[in-house]
Amino acid sequence: MAERIKVLTVENDKRIAEVIKDILAFEEIETDRVTWVKTADEAIEALKSPEKPSIIILNLVLDSGIEESWQFIRYVRSPTSPFRDVPILVITGMDASDVKMTCKTLGVEGFLAKPFAIEDLLQSVKEVLK
Repeated sequence: MAERIKVLTVENDKRIAEVIKDILAFEEIETDRVTWVKTADEAIEALKSPEKPSIIILNLVLDSGIEESWQFIRYVRSPTSPFRDVPILVITGMDASDVKMTCKTLGVEGFLAKPFAIEDLLQSVKEVLK
């Protein structure tokens, strides 16, 4: 039986967003519940839907730069945010230890470097959802 979770994917590259959706479908995660947006502003709008996501998968470097993602994480993790308990998995081509440390400091639960293997994404999603 498919696991019923809602995924919000914030990824500026449609191909990568589709790969993520396909990988989750391979693991029988309910893929019609995967929402894809390109920007942090679109993600904030998507969060206003009636059903809160189970996980946010966030590309750290969006088209307008890394600061957009940092601001989005701060918004989600702010003490007054109704989404502060939604786990975040960051995916990025940046594998620097200072980037990982900033993610942890901001309350990000998971970090996955691109390019990633199917198994690594699935394992990261499962760990973040625990």
